[in-house]
Amino acid sequence: MREQVVALNAVASRTELSEHAAFERLMTSERFAPSQDNPLSVEPCEQDRRYVGHFRRSILPLLSVWGCGLLVLGASAAHGNVRQLFLDPSYANGAPWWTGLISQLGILGWTSAVASASWAAWIARHTGRTNAARFLFRGAIVSTVLLVDDLVGVHSMFWTLGLMGKPFGLALVLSPVAAWFWVYRTDIRRTRWVLLAGAFLANALSVVADTLAHGSLSDRSALLEDGPKFLGILAWAAYFIASTYDIARSALLSATLRAPLPDGSLLSTLAPKAVP
Repeated sequence: MREQVVALNAVASRTELSEHAAFERLMTSERFAPSQDNPLSVEPCEQDRRYVGHFRRSILPLLSVWGCGLLVLGASAAHGNVRQLFLDPSYANGAPWWTGLISQLGILGWTSAVASASWAAWIARHTGRTNAARFLFRGAIVSTVLLVDDLVGVHSMFWTLGLMGKPFGLALVLSPVAAWFWVYRTDIRRTRWVLLAGAFLANALSVVADTLAHGSLSDRSALLEDGPKFLGILAWAAYFIASTYDIARSALLSATLRAPLPDGSLLSTLAPKAVP
């Protein structure tokens, strides 16, 4: 039995050596020899250039995000209260884990709107939809303003510092939203504007509840103020996600229909006249 196993191992070794030798002969043959007439051949220097280019395209984003991250870490270290900046608020204050959960979901809603609008603006720009690209890109900027205000409380910050009243700070934050809505009112009417109307209505109810509460910290006041605000965030995020889907789908479909076929014709000449 042992002699059979040894014989089988010897055969396997000879087979691997023969396959390796055949592969070496194939790679050194004229078929793979570097030449101008052989499209399969690649010069070693060209391989090096491709590798360097790929490495450079990969390392630059890494260095960029790490550079920004190191700046943030350096600023937090210089601030002194590192634990307060890094630890979750519920852990630092000894509160239950679900403390601030609805507020964090709202931050995710604003972030979803920013990401969706930015991605769709990029697609629209590269498919020739310049007006849609501007509409979505500026919508992403407006969503970023609302995200930052909800994250750090910019409108309340002005009131706390005594620079202006809280209503004036709120008006300052909402002025880009009003400007975006007025400039693109025609474009908005062609989108799913009911979602956007719901977002404005819900946030308006939140502002009214905040004004009538007079700084009350009761559960009822928090529910009447932050409840409509959370619903408004959901409607705002849903509007930009739906608009992103509609505009990106239309732009990609139009770009596909304009793609040339191998015979030189366009796909749009073969497609039905009515395209959904």
